[in-house]
Amino acid sequence: MKKLFTRFLLVLACLAWAGSAWAATATIDINTSYKTLFPNKGVSEGKVTDGDFTETTTSEALDGFTLTIEPSTTNTANRLWKATNGVELRLYSGSLTITAPQGATMTAIDFTVGKWNSGNTVNVGTLSGSGKAWAWAGSANALTINVAGGTFFQTMEITYENGGTTVETVEAPTFTPAAQEFEGSIEVSIASATEGASIYYTLDGSEPSASSTLYAAPFSLSATTTVKAIAIKGDAKSSVAEATYTLKAATPEVATLKELNAVDEGASVKYTGNASVAYQNGRYLYLQDASGYALVYGDLTQKYALGDVITGFEANKKTVFKTLVEFTPVDSTFTAGTAGQAVEPKEVTIANVNNDLINGYVLIKDVNLDTDSELIDADANTLPFHNQFNGSYYNPSIEIPTDQSKKYDVKGFITTYYGKLQFYPTEFTEYVPSGVDGVNSAKTVASEVYTDLAGRRVSEPANGFFVKTVRYTDGTVISQKVVK
Repeated sequence: MKKLFTRFLLVLACLAWAGSAWAATATIDINTSYKTLFPNKGVSEGKVTDGDFTETTTSEALDGFTLTIEPSTTNTANRLWKATNGVELRLYSGSLTITAPQGATMTAIDFTVGKWNSGNTVNVGTLSGSGKAWAWAGSANALTINVAGGTFFQTMEITYENGGTTVETVEAPTFTPAAQEFEGSIEVSIASATEGASIYYTLDGSEPSASSTLYAAPFSLSATTTVKAIAIKGDAKSSVAEATYTLKAATPEVATLKELNAVDEGASVKYTGNASVAYQNGRYLYLQDASGYALVYGDLTQKYALGDVITGFEANKKTVFKTLVEFTPVDSTFTAGTAGQAVEPKEVTIANVNNDLINGYVLIKDVNLDTDSELIDADANTLPFHNQFNGSYYNPSIEIPTDQSKKYDVKGFITTYYGKLQFYPTEFTEYVPSGVDGVNSAKTVASEVYTDLAGRRVSEPANGFFVKTVRYTDGTVISQKVVK
């Protein structure tokens, strides 16, 4: 608040007498400005020495101020160093000279440091401070700090007076649009909030300077590019701004669900064939075409009727429960389908359920339901089932029949859970037999015999599998396996 008030008073003073001296502050943050100050240097880290100063080096101007570093006379080079909290200017001997713009007089500098050597001296004024906060006070256009040992500069806040000559702060350029992924091509424009500033930019990753391309109009990019820009007005320069525009890889296209299932894990893919909606409930959308089946799992705005034909959607492949392939939808690409014929389930037996049927719509006939959530057929084959589509979230909510003494025809979807095949039921209907029991109403029974699976006669079969043999008065004999 004190600084804001001071600046307000300065504006009033300038209005009263444009030629009078005024005070201002400038901040040099090594971590954010080192590329602007030293565009031809890198950063030292570990065995990398790209940031070492091996000769006297004067920086580019930042808000009119420059830094001049004398090389170290010790075994450790003065350097720009990548520390854990950012880049620091680490000096071990030699000197650092801070020079203000022509006509300006520095009166105070507040230093934030990672380390300070108490033996450091200055050519003018006085030093004071402790720990990581040190300050200089005096009056000079240029200040030289003679470094006696490890001193790690992070920021410098400089208070200075100017004898009527304005040293303007230049705002860093901004990019429109901001850094992003794009398809095909993208047009980029650059601007600076500083009126009259010239903008220079590069597209090859190098640091921009007054020798770089002068920005005159928006330009188009058609490949992944990092744009770097700097604004310059007179002797004042902004910090370097950059934005990376990344060309999105073309989404691969497939024409069949078989090809869809074969894409790499995590891949984005576009389906261009015609798939029929076998079932949609909650987040589950089951599709089928001539080549196979697919499960799209996720929130979809579009709702479909059974048999609707859809095409042109995009999704990302994901494998869950180790073995179940599903596709996360790109919602905006799932548009209204065209009306078609409802998909008929493929009639299968428990014995011939296999991985090729995963996410397929099937009908399994003549099965019992046991208390362990298994379907069980007359040959004692079993298939675990899970009532996935039950509850208020689903419409319809599937209810499991409670009468386990009856047999059922069951429609639903083959799925897999950690490598084990399972069944998600969508419809139960009571089984209508076509064998022994189906003939009873039309013929007269002469005798009825039950035997176990070893061929031994059982008088009152219960709790198990048996063979029921019926003889009719017309001589017909029919046998069938049954569950009691």
